[in-house]
Amino acid sequence: MSQKFDTRKLLRKSPAWSIDKLLISFLLICGSLQSNLDAQNYSWNGTSAHWHDGAAWSPFGPPSTLGTATFSIFGDQFVDWNNTTGNRSVGRMHILSSDVTFDGTNSTGLPQLTLLQSGQALLVSGPNTTFNLKDLRINLYAGSLNIRDQGTVSLDGTGKGAEINALEVNVNGDFRMSHGARTLVTNQFRIGSASGDDGSLVLESGSYLSVGEGIFGGGIGSNGYYLANLSGANTKLDVGTNLTLESGPLTIDHQAKLQVGDDNTFQPGVTVNVGHSVYGGSGGVLRIHAGSNLTQGGDASIAAGSGQFGYVNVIGGGSQWNIAGDLVVGGNGTGELLMNTGLSYVRNQTGRIGAGHNSTGTVAIGSGSVWHNRTSLVLGHHIASNSRLDIYSGKVVVGKEHIAAPYNLEIGDVGLANFVM
Repeated sequence: MSQKFDTRKLLRKSPAWSIDKLLISFLLICGSLQSNLDAQNYSWNGTSAHWHDGAAWSPFGPPSTLGTATFSIFGDQFVDWNNTTGNRSVGRMHILSSDVTFDGTNSTGLPQLTLLQSGQALLVSGPNTTFNLKDLRINLYAGSLNIRDQGTVSLDGTGKGAEINALEVNVNGDFRMSHGARTLVTNQFRIGSASGDDGSLVLESGSYLSVGEGIFGGGIGSNGYYLANLSGANTKLDVGTNLTLESGPLTIDHQAKLQVGDDNTFQPGVTVNVGHSVYGGSGGVLRIHAGSNLTQGGDASIAAGSGQFGYVNVIGGGSQWNIAGDLVVGGNGTGELLMNTGLSYVRNQTGRIGAGHNSTGTVAIGSGSVWHNRTSLVLGHHIASNSRLDIYSGKVVVGKEHIAAPYNLEIGDVGLANFVM
């Protein structure tokens, strides 16, 4: 014979704390289920062009602040953020194979996109993906932005800018800033630094990019290549510690500015390396043109890595490279410093040309240009090095004296100074 249970009697006999425990357990389970739902992946299905249209997502969206927005369908996709309301925050966004254009240039109020979760918060891998954004926020403590496969992120300067923990631009990725856009990268900025990958950076029209450390080029295992251009008055790249250039050119043009470390204050360990082998690159190029300025704390080297090539060109219009520490041209590789005509300036403490074993260093000073070594100048520092200094109606200063009356000038057995006054 079946037995019936009277739940009212059972509850009356149960201690109060047991009922409380049951209620708490039930609430915890419900909360856990909701968190799992919030943290799920949301795939864009393209039935609508509007981010906040729930039907445009599978499952029904838009994604939550814990979720991941994924774009993986093939073909051109357009996502409209204009004239929308609500929170544009999402945990992560991964663009894998779609060609997506995100347009929020006409919207007002909220930041265009906020990514809150850690790890690879924004992966841009669509071959022709373009972000037209005012603002971009990525978890400053653990999130990263990875631009690859010809994806483009563009900031137009009409908003507050971008805040990112780490930024990588590889596999033909492109990062562009213009019209006063501002971006803060608290840790590393790597461009063209993955194995065999290329990347490009464009800063123009008064834009400002601040990074903790800059690694340009030099993919591990094979050469990554980068192309970086800074152009225009009030355009500035600010690097907190070290800047390493491998396998590509960085051009600072039309009165743009680059600062590494503090302004004119010597900082041990803060360096600019043009042509270095730490990250696997083959060489680096730095061009300072048309009244532009590179100011740095610490030392600088051209071709510091063994077998590396480094080339620096400082050209006219009051262009300057101001170094708080020493400058080495040809550390362990082949380094060249060319100062063309037109009032170019390089200033440092001690200058060394051909410093390391089997190194080659060449410096050429054109008409109207000045290389000022505040302490001393050494040519052919190592017996197995090669060094050459050519002065073509320019000027080299050592201490407070013109080099024509040598002051702390040392020319080794393998050094050559050629004066064409």
